Amino acid sequence: MPDLLSPARRSRTWTSTDNAVLVRLWTLAGTPVVRMHGRLGTAAAAPARSAMEAALAYRRRTIVLDLGDCSHEDRTARTLILMMRRHAERHGVRLQLAGASSELVAELTRSGLYGLFDWSDGTNETNTVRSEI
Repeated sequence: MPDLLSPARRSRTWTSTDNAVLVRLWTLAGTPVVRMHGRLGTAAAAPARSAMEAALAYRRRTIVLDLGDCSHEDRTARTLILMMRRHAERHGVRLQLAGASSELVAELTRSGLYGLFDWSDGTNETNTVRSEI
């Protein structure tokens, strides 16, 4: 399958209507990476869904969700991430989390959801992703 992002357009970007959330999509070694910037509240739902749809078009087994530039609103962030995971699963794709804050990890652990996700170890691949932005 040809790369959906031409060299002239290395990433795609979506924003929330209030501009509080920016979502970017690009690939790293063929793996789609969705990077969320801003507050993971209800405004993040529409751009996150659009980015997930575009990422699913790559037809890869894994999508990386990089949360390194996010702040979150407890239950709203948890719900959004869980919805993204379910959407990926319906297409036979694993959602791997990277860059999650200690607060979000604690929230997912308290709610019993931590084990539902694959986690990046935060080494070379994530660091490379972050240096591209």
